[in-house]
Amino acid sequence: MVVNDGKLIEVDEADIKLLDKNPKKFWENIKDIDNRAFNGCTSLTSIKIPDGVKSIGDYAFYNCTNLTNIEIPSSVKSIGGYAFYGCTNLTNIEALSPNLKAEMERNLSMYEKLAKEVEELKHKAQSI
Repeated sequence: MVVNDGKLIEVDEADIKLLDKNPKKFWENIKDIDNRAFNGCTSLTSIKIPDGVKSIGDYAFYNCTNLTNIEIPSSVKSIGGYAFYGCTNLTNIEALSPNLKAEMERNLSMYEKLAKEVEELKHKAQSI
């Protein structure tokens, strides 16, 4: 796990074990989740971001394909572009801010639409 000045920079699969075992220690002194911080952490299935975290960067949870549940506190004021892109099993979003939840649901809907378009293009390309 790499943290710099309160910003969570990088997490790997081994760090997910610490997150599961001792979330208080994992989140200690973290105020922001940087771009791609959890990139490709396929062992991440659920996450509760603690109060005090202020932002989630671009592609922060990119390709966390087994992530199904996320809880976001009202302290989070911004979520970067494509923060949950590739989280194909994300089905439950709990956001304490109604505006933030609505924004996330719109983004997920857009991701699903793009994924379907990509699959259609792949199918068309294969039939040529």
